[in-house]
Amino acid sequence: MQSNNVAYQFPVRPRPLKNESVEGYILRLGAMNGRNTKNRIADIVGIRLTDSMYEVGNPRYRTLIESLSKTIRLEANQLDNFFVRLSFPLTDNDRFIQNIKLDAPRVCSTCCSHDESRYIKQDWHLAHHTHCDVHQVRLIEKCPCCQYPLQSTAAILNGCSKCGLQWEDYCALPTEVPIYQKVFQSLSQVEQADYISVLYKALVIISRPYDCAYEPLRKVPFSSTDIVYQLNQAFAFLTSKQFQNKLYKMRKDKLLADEKLLFLSKKQIDNLVLLPQIKRPIYLMQHISRMVCAPIEDNGFINKPREKFLVNGTEYCYQVSKNTAASLLQLDIKSIDYLMDSNRINFVRQKGSTTGAFIHLFEIDLFIKMLTNTVKIKRHVGDVDNLISMEKLRKGLKFFNADLTKLISILIDNPIQLYYCSPVVTISFNELYVDRDDITSLLEEQFIPSFNEQVSNTKIREMCFLNKEQYSALKVKFKLTDIDVKYKYSFVSPKKLTTFFTKYMLLNRWVKIHDVKLKSLIKYLETQPDLIRNLLVNEHNIVLYENTEKLKKALNRFLILTSDEPQKLIAFCF
Repeated sequence: MQSNNVAYQFPVRPRPLKNESVEGYILRLGAMNGRNTKNRIADIVGIRLTDSMYEVGNPRYRTLIESLSKTIRLEANQLDNFFVRLSFPLTDNDRFIQNIKLDAPRVCSTCCSHDESRYIKQDWHLAHHTHCDVHQVRLIEKCPCCQYPLQSTAAILNGCSKCGLQWEDYCALPTEVPIYQKVFQSLSQVEQADYISVLYKALVIISRPYDCAYEPLRKVPFSSTDIVYQLNQAFAFLTSKQFQNKLYKMRKDKLLADEKLLFLSKKQIDNLVLLPQIKRPIYLMQHISRMVCAPIEDNGFINKPREKFLVNGTEYCYQVSKNTAASLLQLDIKSIDYLMDSNRINFVRQKGSTTGAFIHLFEIDLFIKMLTNTVKIKRHVGDVDNLISMEKLRKGLKFFNADLTKLISILIDNPIQLYYCSPVVTISFNELYVDRDDITSLLEEQFIPSFNEQVSNTKIREMCFLNKEQYSALKVKFKLTDIDVKYKYSFVSPKKLTTFFTKYMLLNRWVKIHDVKLKSLIKYLETQPDLIRNLLVNEHNIVLYENTEKLKKALNRFLILTSDEPQKLIAFCF
């Protein structure tokens, strides 16, 4: 590509016309100077031409204008003034279809049949602009004679580069401009940006009617389904309650009819079939659609990572987001991340995201089956069974300096018996039950090691069940000094916390965890020999014992005596 040192390299230097696109002007400039391809035009301009340069306002657009202006003997600012910036960006990362410019060019054959209108309008590049406003004919993307896709070369202004058909020899049939395009033209610039956002979101929904994980697309995908048909349905989805209800029913019927999804409850299916929320602009209410819910074609418009995740004949529509997986399992996002990072659940990363991911419904089912491989069914739950639900247990995890992720890791890594208290087995984590004593023992084992990370004073006081005065006395007596302050929280030395809880058993905390009375426990322990009680903080009603094996056995005996369960006593003795 040669350097652009002279300004007369384009002998014919036309000026841009009204509403002419930047890309269209370059092609017309090339056609008038005998350079039919973009590469040959780029040789004159002196830079490599890319799609991002054709959008007015894009940083690379300015580079193109400055180089192009020198070849047509015009100031860069003067050339820039010919081109009009759209009221919305062609590429918007917050839009459901981020880039709404079509890759393939299209033209109005009637416009290009006359010299005065033989140029490419800016609107023709937009996916939703499917008809010529002037002649009311459909814009064409393929040659009507040979069906060859039109190419982005200068030849497109006159006819088909494949079979030689000239636009002036072709007569397009007039047709009514679709409602979705008419509405767009009737709006203000601010309204147009909002309308484009909701229209393309509806287009994604219509093109993937059964999807359980609608994710944004980078560009308008190629489809064998007519784009006008799809956009009409997208508009109907925005404006017709009947259309929305029909689509909702179609989705629900498909999920209910699939025998492979029997592990899902009715409530979970109801959540899966919910369509993404769309905030419909008020001005659309005057265009209430009476359109009948025509057959909806599943085009499978998904990004490449999701396509690669399709294995063993699985359907893309059963892939769900991390948020949906967390909702189905009744876990939090951190727990889902742990399951993915530990390879307990297979997943695929969401394109363009460092945190987003998709999980197949069958993977969720496999995880629950693995977790509940030896699950037992209970007809009822009562104090006799000493069972606690995961729903109730997770509320008390903070008192063990643990979270839901830690609980799941304990359940996976330890052979602990799980129970269902219902004949219906679901994938809901909250509906699992576990023996209260078994899980408490395992959580206590990780309590002291959990201080490897910094813990705030607020959290320590909460997990110890102490008021401010009690906690202050405890800190002073055992020199639990602060080492750091972040935001409004202060943190205690992890080393000193580990030392303290290794040496002492804080019974104020122990009785709350095991749901027993402190006075009854103290009275019992006073009858036990060789137990060392710390009396120095007694005036603050803080009860500390040295953490010995004798103390642990005494505490176990106390629990057995207060539980009225002879079988536990027998097990303990043996």
